[in-house]
Amino acid sequence: SFIGFKRGFMNKMIGLLGVLVMLALSLVLASNFAEFLKNRGLIYPSIYDSVFEKMQAVVSEAGEDASTADIIAKALNIPSLFASFIASKIEATPAELPALVAEKGGTYSMRGIAFLILVFAFSLVFIILKILANTLRKNSIIQTIDGLLGMALYLLIYVVIISLLFFILNILVTKEVITGSTLEFIKTDLQLDTDAFRISKFLYNGNLFNSVKELFS
Repeated sequence: SFIGFKRGFMNKMIGLLGVLVMLALSLVLASNFAEFLKNRGLIYPSIYDSVFEKMQAVVSEAGEDASTADIIAKALNIPSLFASFIASKIEATPAELPALVAEKGGTYSMRGIAFLILVFAFSLVFIILKILANTLRKNSIIQTIDGLLGMALYLLIYVVIISLLFFILNILVTKEVITGSTLEFIKTDLQLDTDAFRISKFLYNGNLFNSVKELFS
């Protein structure tokens, strides 16, 4: 399509894969990057000290009947669901609780911070790649090749989307969600009960998603 030629293959691939790759890499690397920051005394000490002080204050005031989850929820001012999750990871006496919760809270917080830092860093990388792609496209030969590949990519995207829609339609018909006159219209329009060739019938019966479904069925 013209849009594919104009935007080009490189820009579209960077756009398509950018978010997925960025999130995947950030998730995979977040834990190690958090440890890297923690081992160098960055951010973690201030989080640890803050949580420790809040936990100590609540533990000293809490009665004997107070559960670990209740203490954590009150000290950190978080929903009981999250407090219960943290409490399930901890076995400690009241005296040990502040240090352990501070360690756990600091660790989880560092992973979240590390993830956000990595997302920001990878975002900058993909912005640079887009700038580089646009610079390369100033060459007429590269622009033509990239445009043609872009057209092919857009065509592939359209085929995948249309195939997915027909796959969903196939499931709705098979599961008898669609019945009556609507079902008859579909059968007639797609020539499902005849040997006549229709591209729409091919996409309905034999598209990639159906093949994948049959492979795992």
